[in-house]
Amino acid sequence: MMPSYAGRREGNYTKLIIVDEADRLKTAGLEQVRDIYDRNPLGLVLIGMRDGETPGTLPQLYSRVGFVHPFRP
Repeated sequence: MMPSYAGRREGNYTKLIIVDEADRLKTAGLEQVRDIYDRNPLGLVLIGMRDGETPGTLPQLYSRVGFVHPFRP
C-alpha cells in the first residue's frame, strides 16, 4: 500500500520530497515517486540524471517537469 500524504499541510507550508541520486532509481522506483506526486499536494525535486536519458524515455514523468537545471562539475 502506498503512503498517503494528502491533507498533511501545516499552516501555509507545502510538503516537499527531495530525492538525491535519483539516477540510481530503477524505472519502477521513478514511477512510484511519480505516483506519490500525482496523488498528493506536494512538491518534488529529483537530483541526478541517468547518462543518456532524455524526456522521451519516461514521458509520463517528464510531462510533469516544471524545469530542468543542469549542474556542471
